[in-house]
Amino acid sequence: PGGSVSYSYSGGSGTVPASQSVNIYVPIGTQVTLTPNPNSGWVFSSWSGSGPNSYSGSNSQITITADGQDETAEFALPVTFSTSGLNSNAYGTVLTVNGVSYSYSQLPVTLYFLPGSTVSYSWNSPLVGNGVVFTWESLSGIDTAQSGSFTASSPSSITATYSAQYFVVSTTGVSSENWYVQAWQTGSQNFPYSSTPTTIGTVFATGYFGSPYFSYGTPSYQ
Repeated sequence: PGGSVSYSYSGGSGTVPASQSVNIYVPIGTQVTLTPNPNSGWVFSSWSGSGPNSYSGSNSQITITADGQDETAEFALPVTFSTSGLNSNAYGTVLTVNGVSYSYSQLPVTLYFLPGSTVSYSWNSPLVGNGVVFTWESLSGIDTAQSGSFTASSPSSITATYSAQYFVVSTTGVSSENWYVQAWQTGSQNFPYSSTPTTIGTVFATGYFGSPYFSYGTPSYQ
């Protein structure tokens, strides 16, 4: 299904439609040129030949000497791997596909597979960065597991969603009170403050650093 093949020789030419085979009758010794034509999104992978003077390999356009051989063009389909919720603080390996590792800077990545081939993948979690930890949340697209395998059958995509936890230590003033916060934070909840240093386990919040106080979303102090 990945594409067609054009052929030409002295005295004739034609096209072999996708997923079909055509016998070309020419005198032995005739030079026949074969050109693969991938469908949109697909890529030519290789030729698989059998018989005398056949060719097997990854050269795209080939010229063979007719001698009763068979030639099959193989096309590879695309699968795009991408992420949501990560940034450049995600250090190290994020994704492994068929034993090959990919970092954040290499994503998204489009890889090509022969139809019917098995694709193994794994999304790494947690990803530790500078003051931040990213954890895998979900997967959408051709599969839904954090790691596993699928059979390549058609062009597709797969997206991993991560959430970020930021480690915050802040000592500052809110009105006339001094307060201290130390927490890993993700989500959209308010976090408490205290006039004396205290450690607040895991607290969920999202937002930004503000001035003169630390703000996550709409400031609300408990």
